[in-house]
Amino acid sequence: MDTSSQSHNQPSKYDAYEDLGLSRSLECGELKSRISEKLSHVPPSDNAEMDKLQTLRTILGSPDARKVYDRELSDPTVTTLGVRRLREIASSVTESTSDASSYARSTEQSHPWEQSYQTQAAAPSSTTTASSQAVPSSGVSVNIDFSKFAITEHRSRSSSLMWTLGWGWIFLGWLYLLLIVLTSGGDSSSSYSLAQEAVQMTAVVAVTGFAFVNTVAMLVFLQLVWNIRYLVGRRRARSNPEPVA
Repeated sequence: MDTSSQSHNQPSKYDAYEDLGLSRSLECGELKSRISEKLSHVPPSDNAEMDKLQTLRTILGSPDARKVYDRELSDPTVTTLGVRRLREIASSVTESTSDASSYARSTEQSHPWEQSYQTQAAAPSSTTTASSQAVPSSGVSVNIDFSKFAITEHRSRSSSLMWTLGWGWIFLGWLYLLLIVLTSGGDSSSSYSLAQEAVQMTAVVAVTGFAFVNTVAMLVFLQLVWNIRYLVGRRRARSNPEPVA
């Protein structure tokens, strides 16, 4: 039996905060409001998305249910936290509340989110099984966490590790030039010829040119990457606006 396909069928820990782009520091009321706003933009035909947002709104909007979810999400001994468990947590909310009652009525007939989640979880399994029977692929999948790459307009260059490393590289170029200058002093002995002096001067000029080009190129590169990170940060801020304090 293919063990890799079994591992894909196992539900992983679902992080609602990461999926919705919401901060864990937000209060339950604010989380409920944010999710309701997202829910208002979901097309009526997208039953899976509506079911997901209704379930998460019930959990994150209730202090008791949210406490249970946060504890299991952070507990390293809890290895699975899938849609079925989320539905159990949502159903545990006191039935007297309007949220729990409306949630129960809206999901008592079908579970479109759970069906969609299971379908997505099974897809990599079939792909893995098929690829294991075919010629092994040499492709490499790279996942980039844009939340760490993005920056805000309030971020200063002095607090950026990227700029610190860049200035360190520039400093090494000029330090190398300084060492060349200090070691290229003339020799008072008769064996020191004009040809040797010319060679040393040529080396100094070459290293000076390298240090200058290295400085300009590094600054241009750093500024270009910095601008890209800033644009990514602006796009993330527009898609997930933070509440005004």
